[in-house]
Amino acid sequence: MKITKRQLKKLVEVAWSASPDNDYPADQFAKHTHKHVPGLKSSRVLYVKAPGFNPRTDPFSDYTLEGDTHARDSHALKHYAEWAPTDVANAMEEIKQRIIDEGQEVYVYIGPDAPVQQINPQDVMPGDLINTLDRINDSLINGEAVNFIERQMYRTYFIPLALAYDSMASTLIGAAIDVSDNNPFIGSVQDLVRLLMDSPVIKFNGVYRGTGDVNTYFYDMQNTILASAEGPNNAGIGPFATIFKMTKKHRNETPQQALRHFRAGKATVPEPGTHTKFIQAIQIISP
Repeated sequence: MKITKRQLKKLVEVAWSASPDNDYPADQFAKHTHKHVPGLKSSRVLYVKAPGFNPRTDPFSDYTLEGDTHARDSHALKHYAEWAPTDVANAMEEIKQRIIDEGQEVYVYIGPDAPVQQINPQDVMPGDLINTLDRINDSLINGEAVNFIERQMYRTYFIPLALAYDSMASTLIGAAIDVSDNNPFIGSVQDLVRLLMDSPVIKFNGVYRGTGDVNTYFYDMQNTILASAEGPNNAGIGPFATIFKMTKKHRNETPQQALRHFRAGKATVPEPGTHTKFIQAIQIISP
């Protein structure tokens, strides 16, 4: 994925929170994500040989759960392919081609205390590189050594993807309509129903069942991309916890389909007391 310097300047970065490490993002892709682009799903992670670093003989950081490394870049590796699988795969192919063109040696990580195994660069899959970039991200955050070839790979080919993923937050924030009871332009439940039937981008406070926390959600009802910002009534300044696609199928959703994710009993529901019209509208549209 090629992004010009001018385009990079237009991408507005938002603040992100960091959660505990989440490894092997390419092994977690839903079938609807990877079936459109072969090779995205993978449980392999690679090390690239560089001057001063030989994975066969030199010590290296194991790819294991460690630290609070699951922030913007890690989330981008896990979720951006949910709505832009071709962009992600193309960036990984650019990395692979550079490895081939420069004659670099590539090794597969087997596990802690196990020797790595060299593979032919032609056999590298996009998902292998997604996991590898996550390993590099973890090491950079945890202050572990990363060789210059892998650093260059990360900065040149992945950071533009991470910024494009980050920009989705700004897109949602700019388009979102507040569907809380505080919106003076929504006079009744029927007014809100009519609005929601057009599948807009909406903003609401939601209660996450796992923790009971109230956060602010920005939700595109057409493609079901959801961004979560910390705390209620967040104006969109963050910190953001994640941006992901609720429905992994590559299709637009009807209003009934889009709102089913927030029915009573679901993992995230509108905040009672401040979103009474929205709760009733969900019951009408998606009973």
